[in-house]
Amino acid sequence: MHILLIGGPRPMHPAVLRRARVTHVVRRSRAAAPDLAAAHARVLVVKDDERDEAIAGCAAAIDAVDRLDRVVCLHDEEQLTAAHVARALGRPFLHAPEIVARARDKRRMRDHLQAVGFEEVDSELVEGLDRLLAFAARVGFPLIIKPIDGQGSLSIHKAREERDLRRIHAELVARPGAPRYVVERFLEGEEYSVEALSEGGVHRVLAVTGKLWHDDESFVETGYVVPAAISPQRDAEIRAYVRAALTALGIQDGPTHTELKYTAEGPRLIETHTRVGGDSIAELVRLATDVDYIGLVVRQALGESVLAEVAEEPGFPRAAAVRFSLPPGEGRVERVEGVEEARRMPGVAYVEVFVAPGAWVDPRPSYPNRRVMAGAVGADREEALLRAERARDAVRLVLSPGEPPDGARGA
Repeated sequence: MHILLIGGPRPMHPAVLRRARVTHVVRRSRAAAPDLAAAHARVLVVKDDERDEAIAGCAAAIDAVDRLDRVVCLHDEEQLTAAHVARALGRPFLHAPEIVARARDKRRMRDHLQAVGFEEVDSELVEGLDRLLAFAARVGFPLIIKPIDGQGSLSIHKAREERDLRRIHAELVARPGAPRYVVERFLEGEEYSVEALSEGGVHRVLAVTGKLWHDDESFVETGYVVPAAISPQRDAEIRAYVRAALTALGIQDGPTHTELKYTAEGPRLIETHTRVGGDSIAELVRLATDVDYIGLVVRQALGESVLAEVAEEPGFPRAAAVRFSLPPGEGRVERVEGVEEARRMPGVAYVEVFVAPGAWVDPRPSYPNRRVMAGAVGADREEALLRAERARDAVRLVLSPGEPPDGARGA
């Protein structure tokens, strides 16, 4: 089998390479990705802003001399490109372009769910300060403002009053080159993510994931636990809700990572992604359920039918958790201590450090600033979380003071 793999890098790519011949299409800024060192049939490096039509043309030229059987893409950024290329080639891909666009574009998703009668959440494209203020007057505070196709909880802001709204508009929305933003009524309630796998329009929920936060304002997750600490009744309600939401969105196949709030009115959708959850959530699912979620996703992307291997209600023989930490302060990393000690602790499944000696680190809460990750298993949620926290805290970044490099310290 010859696969056109679009985008990179992803931890799942080696599993694809073990199962198929791969022509890998990658943007120039990712051309030094470690997974490109593995054996490929060929690697095609394109400009970061290359058009989908041009990539499809290159793929067609390759297909003419070395037939491509399927198109595979395992993450957000390139899924729409992959869907367009697959359609142009007439080759299988998990999603039609319309489905990918609907999931990625938060405003389009809201409009569609309202049109099919599934759910209505007050939402509007940000198109100037006057309309933003009018939306606030109609809906009330608090509000959430976020990029229309963002991910990783980046550039999300909460407005509690008009002054916040004016500041956010001036600092983010009105600046030259800013992405498009959407404003929505802020949903009050506990937030969860839901990890699922679909095939032929049948949706199986593998887990409801609990989230831990740095604070109430930064929207930075500092941990996850599988399964979430919820009652069986709420778990069943969330599972049924997500299955209905995926059907309403027209999703037929592949993994999904759906984020929602459990409000006073019940579950309400925040967004869904046609991929597995990041931050090692897929690994937590495997550790807690013994279901090889990543393996199933890769095999399905390569054309296998896998849903029969997923129980309608997977059990949890154990719990799994991951915790992240920010640096202890601002400075340059002299050395990292305690990693091997942390990895030897009871129940610890993995410990990763996302910074090297010599790098400048910033303790302000954001996804890029999280530098240590530790995952663990336990007999229950509390034990898994405690083990992950102990392993995380055993890793120490030793810093030296000094002036940050240009651009390292933001406003």
